[in-house]
Amino acid sequence: MSSHPPKQIDLRQRIYDLLGQMNKCEVVKHLQKEGIARSTIYSIIKRCENGIPIQEKPGKGRPPTLNQKKQLKLRNLVENRIGVSQRQLARKFLVSRYCIMRNIKKLGLKYYKRQKAPKYNQKQLDEMAWRCRKLRRNFIDSKKFIVMDDEKYFTLSGDNMPGNAGFYSSNTANTPWNVKLKSKQKFEPKVLVWLALSSKGISVPYIGTTHGPAIDSNL
Repeated sequence: MSSHPPKQIDLRQRIYDLLGQMNKCEVVKHLQKEGIARSTIYSIIKRCENGIPIQEKPGKGRPPTLNQKKQLKLRNLVENRIGVSQRQLARKFLVSRYCIMRNIKKLGLKYYKRQKAPKYNQKQLDEMAWRCRKLRRNFIDSKKFIVMDDEKYFTLSGDNMPGNAGFYSSNTANTPWNVKLKSKQKFEPKVLVWLALSSKGISVPYIGTTHGPAIDSNL
C-alpha cells in the first residue's frame, strides 16, 4: 500500500480508464486498497459522469486593472520622461499608486537616478571635436604635454559625504539632535584637496585651507 496517493491528474486518468472496465463499486474498492480516500474517488467519478475533462481548463482570472491600451498610454507617459509622479498618474488612471507601481514594473521600466554632466549647447558639442584635434595638432609635440588639474572642497563635519546622508532608528524621539539634524553653517570651514596629472605622471596631492596660498605653477 502506497503511503502517498498518485498525483491528481494521474489519478483522474486511472479512474476514467477503470470506469470503462469496471462498475463504480469495484473501482472504489480497488482504489481504497491503495490508500486513496473514498471521498476523493467519488468526486472524480462524479466529475467523469458530468463529462468534465481530466485536465482543468485554464481560468481567465480577474481582468487586469489596466488593459493593453492603458498600459501603452502609461508607457508613453513614463518612459524617458522627467518629473513623473506615480500619485498624479494614479489620479489620471483612477487607480491606486500601488497599481501604477506594479504596472510600471510589469512594463519592464526601472527608475534610474540622473547623472551629473556639464551643460553644453549644440554649438559647443559641434565644436568640441575639432577644438580637441586643433589643440593636439598645434600645441602638443615631444617637448610639450597637457597638464590637467582639479580641486574638491570637503567640509570638516563630513555631512556632505554620501554615507552620512541618513541614519537608522527604532524611535526617532530618542535620536540625538546631532544625528537627527544635518546642521549647516553659512560659511562652513572647508578643506581644499588639489591634484594635477599629465602623461608624465600624477602630482602629490595638495591639502590645505580655502584661505591658503594660490594654486599656481609655484605650488
